[in-house]
Amino acid sequence: GCFGATSPLFDEWCDLNCNHDPAFCPPAYCRCAGDANPSPSPAPNQCRSLSRFLSDSYCTTMCNFDPPFCPSQYCSCDENSDYNIDIQPHTPSCCEEPIDMYYIESGDVYHQRLDFFTHLPMGEATLCGDFAGAIDIEIDSNHNIFVADQVGGKVVRITEGCSFSNTVTSWPEGPIGSPSAIGIGHNGLFVADHAALYFVELNQDFEANTIHHLDWTDLNVDGIHMGVNGTIYFVDQGAGIKMYDPATDSVSTYIAINQYRIPDIKDVKVTENCGVFISVTDSNQIWRCSDPMDGSTCEMWCQQDFVNLDGSSCINMNNPFGITVDCQCRVYSAQAGNGNVLLHSFEDGVQTSQLLHSGLNFTTDVEIYIDPACSSTPTRSFSSTPSRTPSPSVSPSPDTPPTAEYCVRSDNENNPGIARDGDTITVTITANEPINTPSVVCNNITFMSVVSDDGNVTYVATAVVSNSEMDGPMECVVDDIVDQDGSPTAADGPATVLEPVNCEVVVDNTHPTAEYCVQTTDSFNDEAARADDIVFVTVAASESITEPTVMCNGNMYTFQSTASGNTEFLFSRVVQDGDAETSISCTITNYFDDAGNPGEEMADQIFPGACNDVVVDTTHPTIEYCVESDNDVNTNFARAGDTVTVTITASESVTDPTVMCNGNMYNRQSTSSGNTEFVYTYVVQEGDDETQLSCSITNYFDDAGNAGEAAPALDAAFGENV
Repeated sequence: GCFGATSPLFDEWCDLNCNHDPAFCPPAYCRCAGDANPSPSPAPNQCRSLSRFLSDSYCTTMCNFDPPFCPSQYCSCDENSDYNIDIQPHTPSCCEEPIDMYYIESGDVYHQRLDFFTHLPMGEATLCGDFAGAIDIEIDSNHNIFVADQVGGKVVRITEGCSFSNTVTSWPEGPIGSPSAIGIGHNGLFVADHAALYFVELNQDFEANTIHHLDWTDLNVDGIHMGVNGTIYFVDQGAGIKMYDPATDSVSTYIAINQYRIPDIKDVKVTENCGVFISVTDSNQIWRCSDPMDGSTCEMWCQQDFVNLDGSSCINMNNPFGITVDCQCRVYSAQAGNGNVLLHSFEDGVQTSQLLHSGLNFTTDVEIYIDPACSSTPTRSFSSTPSRTPSPSVSPSPDTPPTAEYCVRSDNENNPGIARDGDTITVTITANEPINTPSVVCNNITFMSVVSDDGNVTYVATAVVSNSEMDGPMECVVDDIVDQDGSPTAADGPATVLEPVNCEVVVDNTHPTAEYCVQTTDSFNDEAARADDIVFVTVAASESITEPTVMCNGNMYTFQSTASGNTEFLFSRVVQDGDAETSISCTITNYFDDAGNPGEEMADQIFPGACNDVVVDTTHPTIEYCVESDNDVNTNFARAGDTVTVTITASESVTDPTVMCNGNMYNRQSTSSGNTEFVYTYVVQEGDDETQLSCSITNYFDDAGNAGEAAPALDAAFGENV
């Protein structure tokens, strides 16, 4: 018998569900006495679980012998077993039928039907269910919508068009307190609680039958999606994207966190024909990987407001969270930053974005459903070259010439398809039968080390690239392919050597260079920057590079964004009081190209465009002034009709100031010395106050826009008062 070792699990649960292999019954959850292993064969009308995530009773209840419903790697059943539930991920078809779109905005779930061709709304959006704070949606093949209510601590099923809902399960005090993401697996759900991942079996009523904890540590799970081969892909914040194989209960890495410098991955969607799509929230990007099993095939597919050379653009993105993909490889994205739902497509080489829903608040996920039973249209897919596998070793007839293929790779730390000075080039030759040692020459480099360790069917040749090697593709010639059935005869004919596919290496020994452009947000003068102005530095590189270090006048600038395939970077800094008052001069350092070649240190390189020689000026201007009267008896007095003159001298070029003396506005008469001297006058009127003049001189600014300081009291040495 078994008993529960933790409060959420009862003894009866452990008795029913601990089976076959101690690994299926973790001691942290259940403890069993004696041998808990039943007989290896299922009893009549019974099923036996082959996975630690399914119980015998579950398999017996749920499985029949339609292979898609009961994969052999999960359950082994007596031939009379039967069940009536099918929970499989939904793959949108290419039917020309309306699209049911479901999205989450501000924690609520909405249903919006769209026209298949125009994607325009067909009627108003419908509010679905009652949620405290929904965060993620998944749809199965029968149009069941599963929602993770993170704030409410539950997973809810909604039927087609929001017509019915039921709580799949809730955990007010159980193991999943705050579901952050869900994904559909075979006959159940994968549910994440950020730091943990669970598999939830579902019964015929779509209620939780059993909850299994995948006992890995140090997880921070966001998006989850099942690939076409049953592999579960999930975003592990801080680690990248991982793949879980339920058949072997093993986890592998699809993308490492530092592989593409995209640490802010939020969601992942895996398709059969379109590849793998990834949302990168803080960088406002969507990436695409062409091979679902090879994470080295990824590249940026879409970026906010970046205009390509062909005029295409990906607009309105602001922190993309959840994404989904239809059968024509169009991507739907939910924008957490501005509440929008967007449709991104790539037609005839031009990328476009269409606004499907203009939101006001936090939109976290979007999913679509197109009825797979309708009349379908052809599916469009991305072309991708499958990896080539060596032909099996065979014994050809004596008169058959040998064939061979080869693959060229580099040990470059960044990319095996690139080589630079010091990298080792490896050429692997695979023949269809044992052959003599072939000759290998690449770009005039003769490979002296050509060895085989498998009976002369596969040979490995290596050589080291020097800095004298010219840039360009590594052109290789593999020759002297001779089989070992005796001396070559005329009947043998020449050997056939297949050119490599997706196995080439390009030599890159050129160090990248960079230029920069300085601009400021100062609306007063685009050639000056004062305190609190933002100075932008745009760096343009000769090729794709890593993020450089930008120092201007001894100050570090902060990275903001990248574009054009990592050939353009934007940096910024806010000008501070006390910054050196001089022209902004920058140095661009610590950057590397895709081959790992270090960039040259660049300074004072201005590329053409809207760039200026921006000068930092944080000093506020000052003025002095004197007052005179044209009174013909005593210039220290002024009577009605006399003209009083105020002469102003500024510390630097300034705008026209405002001059008020004893409440009267004075008029500017002239300016000189590069806007550093001004003359203002006023004619005394009957009724003016009989007192010493007291003047205020305000509203003046220097060329950088710094506001002038208040005028000091009159300097007796500079001029007398009136």
